[in-house]
Amino acid sequence: MEHIEELLAGIRLPPTMQVTQILLKQWQQETEILEQQWLHAKTKRASLAKKLRTYALQQRQSMILAAQKRANRQTSLGNLPDELLCTIFDYATYLVHPSIRSLMLVCKRFHQIIMGTSTLWTRIDLMFPEDLMGPHFPTQCYIQACLERSKERLLDITIKLPCKLDPTTYQIDQIEKIVEPKFGRTVAGYVAEALYESEWQTDDGPVQERASCVHRLIELLLGVDQKQMMRWESLKITLPQEIYGPTTFFDNLGGPTPNLRRLEIHNLEYADTYLIDEPPFHDLSGLRMMTVDYLPSYIVEIPGLTHLDTEYRNGCMFSQLGAFKQLQHLYVRHATDKSDFKGSVTLPYLSTLHIHGTCDQVLTILKVPHLERLHISSAQTSLKRPLPFVPLIEWYLDDSKAKDQLAQSILLTDMLPKISHTSHLFVRGIPAGTVKNVATRLMNGGKITKSLKIVEVFSDSAYRKVCDWS
Repeated sequence: MEHIEELLAGIRLPPTMQVTQILLKQWQQETEILEQQWLHAKTKRASLAKKLRTYALQQRQSMILAAQKRANRQTSLGNLPDELLCTIFDYATYLVHPSIRSLMLVCKRFHQIIMGTSTLWTRIDLMFPEDLMGPHFPTQCYIQACLERSKERLLDITIKLPCKLDPTTYQIDQIEKIVEPKFGRTVAGYVAEALYESEWQTDDGPVQERASCVHRLIELLLGVDQKQMMRWESLKITLPQEIYGPTTFFDNLGGPTPNLRRLEIHNLEYADTYLIDEPPFHDLSGLRMMTVDYLPSYIVEIPGLTHLDTEYRNGCMFSQLGAFKQLQHLYVRHATDKSDFKGSVTLPYLSTLHIHGTCDQVLTILKVPHLERLHISSAQTSLKRPLPFVPLIEWYLDDSKAKDQLAQSILLTDMLPKISHTSHLFVRGIPAGTVKNVATRLMNGGKITKSLKIVEVFSDSAYRKVCDWS
């Protein structure tokens, strides 16, 4: 470049060439400046990259040290106080019982805590296998340990008896299961009927012994002279599916149960023939919550009962329902539009009503002046009568109709105009868009009562507001 400049300096150039020379010098100077700036930036970049690597390494080391400190500060399960461990054990055994016996084997400390905490032994699960001769039979030691370790505390008892408990009934049922695959259900039924009519008796020793074992375990749970029944606070029992099976349990129920607050009985219909003259439980004055398949005639008035869960059974429940004037919560299952009951039943204190099935007959018969919440789970898409005066209604469209858009629209168009004095409506099983469109159209047309202010639809595991006219 210097050589070129010397040559150019000795040559007399025209004005245009002089201008070009000046421009070249300016470009050269600018190029040199840019080159210096680039070298400076390159040096600075290398320095910054080095600092950044050092800083990242320091940060990583700091994070590792902080995590180690946090891990060192965490308290192990073995260092928790006894009271907190008892709470954890209590919750764990509530979910999976009787895992309390497994927890005792973890370590000596757990064993000592569990053995010395009476509240962990108040729940007794007497779960027999469905098949009388099946494995995993409850043991006498388990029941005795619970009764002794609970130290006179009130007991929460769950009993599940085998499907067939009477030895003869069990053997005939086994014969039916052998005959049916080869000769059909009809022939198997004839064989079983013939055995019953001939009063055939089994002489199978192991079956007899298993049935006797069930008797002994239940007698142990009842206690001498039924004294343990005084401690019963909650009882849930599933009866055998045979006519005479319930005698195993109910024969010995002669003692009082003054502390019984919750009672749940399944397969009660199999005991109806036997119990109609000898009602179980001579004292239910303290009962607050009851769940039964249906309300039999031998269940008389229970003054303090506030929660009842039962089946509709063509309206048979209404014959007994009038005796429970203090009811506050009622669950009616398998409701239909048929009823053998004539008349009406008034429940003056009922605040919450759950209906599973067709709701028209239940709402026609029941008179509930102070109802606050009405929950309906049904597949019906039309109503024969207006809904009662209630501030809150929750309607759950049955899963069988959940994808039928026409059924959804028909239900909403028929139901919404029949709502009166209801301010809050919850809807499940119908898309939010469908509910909003139908409700808005009916409200604009003046077909919905002005009392309805808010409509919410269950979506993504929570209720979400779709209409707000407040």
